[in-house]
Amino acid sequence: MKTIISLVLVLLLFCSCTDKKKEEDKIMKQTIQKIDSLEQNISKDIEELKDITKQVEDNLKEIDSI
Repeated sequence: MKTIISLVLVLLLFCSCTDKKKEEDKIMKQTIQKIDSLEQNISKDIEELKDITKQVEDNLKEIDSI
């Protein structure tokens, strides 16, 4: 009887750990997706800043030539 109870408890514990692991994996995937999204946004913003900087440099050169 004790062995059956022990086995059942072990199985329940194992299932519980497996569920926690799946939940952690899901959270990790969501976090990775958020990081990827942020990276894309930052890359886009950097490109926009480069374009603005180029425009400002061109405007400054034009002002200098006057």
